Amino acid sequence: MKYNILPVLLAAFALSACGEDDQADSAPTALQPESGAVETTEIKEEKAMEKSQSITGSIVYKDMEGGFYALVTESGEHYTLQGLDKKYHQNGLVVKVTGQPMPDVMTITMFGTVFKVADVEIISDAMVKPINPTH
Repeated sequence: MKYNILPVLLAAFALSACGEDDQADSAPTALQPESGAVETTEIKEEKAMEKSQSITGSIVYKDMEGGFYALVTESGEHYTLQGLDKKYHQNGLVVKVTGQPMPDVMTITMFGTVFKVADVEIISDAMVKPINPTH
């Protein structure tokens, strides 16, 4: 059975907006950041750079939620690739991707850990196969 999560997310978002008017005067906004907000952002970016890693696996096309390309490692780990250049959208392409795992980020694909791609190295294109659109 396939569930569509979008209506649930929209309802949750709408409910979370209720009552925000009471806090509008005291809460900082994008136009009025808290003091030190810039420093905090810079520290988070520096820590993110330190967590960069490389993983090797096969690019796979998944025909769910409109279709997307992901990475599956030899040990069976699943990654949803964020920012993968279209030239690497090849089902079966073996690559080494460098970037940052983002375990706290959720997507509608719900296919493993989100991985923000910074660089891609092709290992092998011997297993590339066309996508069968008649699934």
